[in-house]
Amino acid sequence: MTVWDSSAAPPGLRPLTAGGESGRGLHLLRLLADRWSHYPLTGERWGPASKVVWCEISRKPPAAWT
Repeated sequence: MTVWDSSAAPPGLRPLTAGGESGRGLHLLRLLADRWSHYPLTGERWGPASKVVWCEISRKPPAAWT
């Protein structure tokens, strides 16, 4: 799976709050993904500062769930 955003900053964990509406994606990714990373996007199509975060998720349950 891949997602992109318009920030060149590397992904980083944000503090979770009960009423928060953002900041959960990387926490879920770290729990569910077998592998993940990110890389910058450059060029006219993407603008001067963008990145892609990718992950591989298997069909087996994460180790944390067993």
